[in-house]
Amino acid sequence: MVERHLDGLVAAAVGEGGDPARVLTHAEHDLSAGSGALTPSALAALSRLEADGKLTSTQGKAVLAQLVAEGGDAAEVVRALGLEALSGDELAAAVDAAIAAQPDTWAKYREGNPKVGGAIVGAVMKATRGRADARAVTALLEQRAAAG
Repeated sequence: MVERHLDGLVAAAVGEGGDPARVLTHAEHDLSAGSGALTPSALAALSRLEADGKLTSTQGKAVLAQLVAEGGDAAEVVRALGLEALSGDELAAAVDAAIAAQPDTWAKYREGNPKVGGAIVGAVMKATRGRADARAVTALLEQRAAAG
């Protein structure tokens, strides 16, 4: 990070309440030399959105690219890109629709084959245009399977 001149940005973002793990991950993997128009406060806000589960890592990368290119506020970029988190009801409805569309896959999942759950998770991700958190989808699948 030092050789890419990102150490000051990382320290400032963490100092402004950013999630240290997420900030470091972005610095190591998603930022090249320099940070463009990205400010420490925007990086801190983005990392908190990800750590709080309001953005997936894929969504976070899209927001980060916009922040580097044009600057701005992370929450505003999220809204502009249409990446607001799904409500619990929206996510549950998407999961239920995916289950209903794949009854054979759902039956195999309920019989104890967790690998086939990926097809249902994929259908939810497609239906929500990537706005769903795959971990939350998997948790809902597990709840529904346990409930019978």
